[in-house]
Amino acid sequence: MNLSNNFILQGLTSFFYLVRLHKIFYTIIIDIKDRHVDQNDFVICITASGRTPYVVSALRYLKSQKIKSALIVNNDNSIAEKYTDYPIIITPGPEVITGSTRLKSGTCTKMVLNMVTTITMAKIGRTYSNLMIKVNPCSNKMEQRLEYIMQQATGCTKDKAKDLLIQTNYDISLAIIMQIKNIGIVKAKERLKNYNNNVNEACK
Repeated sequence: MNLSNNFILQGLTSFFYLVRLHKIFYTIIIDIKDRHVDQNDFVICITASGRTPYVVSALRYLKSQKIKSALIVNNDNSIAEKYTDYPIIITPGPEVITGSTRLKSGTCTKMVLNMVTTITMAKIGRTYSNLMIKVNPCSNKMEQRLEYIMQQATGCTKDKAKDLLIQTNYDISLAIIMQIKNIGIVKAKERLKNYNNNVNEACK
């Protein structure tokens, strides 16, 4: 009797696990579609273990849709690796507190994400030289910060920086191009557009 009950319970556990995985798979499809992810996008997934059902399901779906993905994972030879285009495998070793993946694994993952986001910001033109230029001019303090960045980026005076930023409605990319290339706002806009909004390229 006990063996029979045990067998039934194990069978039910497996059944409910499969149902749960099924629900997770369709949940991730909805989540991805809600964000309008398509083949023009690149998705980075994160899992410490490499077997998190939500992440594995996401990678499987992305692969089926020919959407490129990367995976940041803290275990070698994980299930998730099989479904990604670019596995980033970081193996920091056992955690100081067993199971607390926010320690070694979390720290390593954060460092990789810092590198990814910094490089991305540079590639899409949100930096000029070593300066972060895309600052929201939402207050006097932020406007003053943009004026300071403008001076650092171009070597112009404070008054000149403020004048150019006012002309461009505090669009610092345009202001930098105007100063560096010695052109007006119309030509600066054209130049920025021609270089896909990359201010570094536009100033060459």
